[in-house]
Amino acid sequence: GGKDILTIGCLAHAYANVGDGQKALETVQRALAMVTASQTIAHRNLEHEREGINTLIRTGHLPSDFNSDR
Repeated sequence: GGKDILTIGCLAHAYANVGDGQKALETVQRALAMVTASQTIAHRNLEHEREGINTLIRTGHLPSDFNSDR
């Protein structure tokens, strides 16, 4: 359920913070696949995280707001 999504999302965030964009992207996509239609906040947060990870992959840097509270 939701707890698993949160854990996987945190893992994706950690991968991104150590610069492993590919692993972060795979992990956040796994979390997004678990989100149900009623979990709109989780979906929005994970989409934001995926955008930041894609920026990391493209530029080598996370966006400045990546580690701000969601």
